[in-house]
Amino acid sequence: MIDNVTAARVVDAQWSWFLTALQDAGADVWDRPTRLAGWTVEDLARHTHWGMTLERSALVLLRTGAPGRATGLALTGPRASVVPALQSVRPGLVEELRAAHDDEATVAMPYGDVPLPLARAVFVMEAAMHRSDLAAALGHPGGLRGAGGPEADRIVLGACTAVLQAFWPALAAAAARRPPSGTTIRLEGPTVVLEAGFDGATWGPATAPPSVVLAGPDEDVLLFAYGRQALSASGLTVTGDASLGAQFKEFVPGP
Repeated sequence: MIDNVTAARVVDAQWSWFLTALQDAGADVWDRPTRLAGWTVEDLARHTHWGMTLERSALVLLRTGAPGRATGLALTGPRASVVPALQSVRPGLVEELRAAHDDEATVAMPYGDVPLPLARAVFVMEAAMHRSDLAAALGHPGGLRGAGGPEADRIVLGACTAVLQAFWPALAAAAARRPPSGTTIRLEGPTVVLEAGFDGATWGPATAPPSVVLAGPDEDVLLFAYGRQALSASGLTVTGDASLGAQFKEFVPGP
């Protein structure tokens, strides 16, 4: 998992890229659609403010020992207030991440207590994935690499993998469709591996060979797994039951 100093550095690089790109793009991009269904660039920017304030809130609760659950702040001001509001949140989030060093602690997220090392990975994933969302909407390369250098890229790929693997069963619990009992799905890149098996009721560690393997470049694996890229538009190859591969996001929706 990621230590506090590394998490702070990588999160800072992702959000710094996001803010610079958003500010440089100008007012003409606010109504531009993103690859998140129904969301414009403005929707994305306002959501990131809520998410960053929620993460900062969680870390403040951890540092102070205060009771309660983390909460995010909805940004309701005019468009002109969005970038300054994001700029004001970023340093505090980074400092709280840098200060959160007790790896035995848990973070009081809205959906439950999360071990601090996993929470750091969530915060890195959120920053990197939304940076990628904005990049794609603005016409930049929409992959997960490109903010913070090669070491940051490695950390981002690892965090995105760890988070989806950890939350796979919880995400799948909200699915409207389930695969046949005994299904195992594996997503595989050169360094990224995601795999789980379905026993007819819940997902868990795979106990049988994969029913389907979706393989390709690490970024394509993760962008597909996170619903940012359709299978048909990805660089993934499918081995095994192609219908199961095509339905992956119906079985594991979000995040």
